[in-house]
Amino acid sequence: MVSKCDLQITAKMHAFSMLLVLFLPAKGLSVSTRRPPSIYLQPEENVYYKQGESVQLPCKADGDPRPTYRWKKNGIHLNFGNTVVHFVQLLNEGTLVINASEAKDEGIYQCIADNDYGTSVSTKINLRMGKLDDFMAAFPVTHTPRLGESVILNCIPPTSYPPAAVQWVLATPEGHVEPVIYDNRILTDLDGRLYITNVQERDRQGDKAYVCMATNYFMRRNTYDKANFIIPSGTKPDWEEDPKDVETSAGTSATFICKANGFPEPNIAWFINGIKLEESTVPIIQSGRFVKPDAYNITFVQLNNHDNLVVQCNASNVYGYVFADVYLSVLENRLGPIIVG
Repeated sequence: MVSKCDLQITAKMHAFSMLLVLFLPAKGLSVSTRRPPSIYLQPEENVYYKQGESVQLPCKADGDPRPTYRWKKNGIHLNFGNTVVHFVQLLNEGTLVINASEAKDEGIYQCIADNDYGTSVSTKINLRMGKLDDFMAAFPVTHTPRLGESVILNCIPPTSYPPAAVQWVLATPEGHVEPVIYDNRILTDLDGRLYITNVQERDRQGDKAYVCMATNYFMRRNTYDKANFIIPSGTKPDWEEDPKDVETSAGTSATFICKANGFPEPNIAWFINGIKLEESTVPIIQSGRFVKPDAYNITFVQLNNHDNLVVQCNASNVYGYVFADVYLSVLENRLGPIIVG
């Protein structure tokens, strides 16, 4: 049975212990802080380097007594004694410096801090030499989607450390590049594929090619995939410029222009008063008072007031046509042609 006296003695000892905790540090007396190491600074999981440059893998730990450090590469302890120039460990810390790095320095590294009270181990660090391979050589590819359909351009990035960023660009025959403008119709996915939905004529981009570009920002290097050309099929003709009526006076000339966009390129056919130009019997045609330098232009010359005509133009391809009726009105006592829009 515990006596009242024993309880008093215990209480006094507890109070004395509390006073020691509170007042001894203030009097400059030390209290033991012996503890095992704890690593508080270490590299990221993936570290990249350029061949020939120095690489630092930081490693610092606290602990009492001060920890000592050692490193493993691929599970095997590094021997600093035999590689004093290539591998160096900074004084009073575990930071590892690799001088004049080489391809053979790649591997899985781990820092270990020890003292008499325990061990602390860093995460495994994957040390890789940076590089960006070229795309595999390939011939240009031409895609011919119908208007309104979708097209997918594939991109398989080459091997890259760190992983390359993928972007689609437009490349000119001169070697210049400009970014593809993404919107709700043109976009990429996480695998680098380019999607173009609701294909339109402007997606043709003239002589520019769609090219997948891989960029390794660490190595500051780009590489380019094959050229992709998009030529939409089924482009119905539409007027590049609407044909216009001409009103002029006798003795002058009148020019009509009939030009349309489309793919395949539209064929142009001219009619005079509903009859093919080649079969027309009107006097101005029979007398040869017209000039036709190309398929898109026709000029009537030495007009007189009997040369009033209906000039018709038809632009067509396998996907459709556009047709226009315009009028030539020749009046007396007029100074020159008047275009009636």
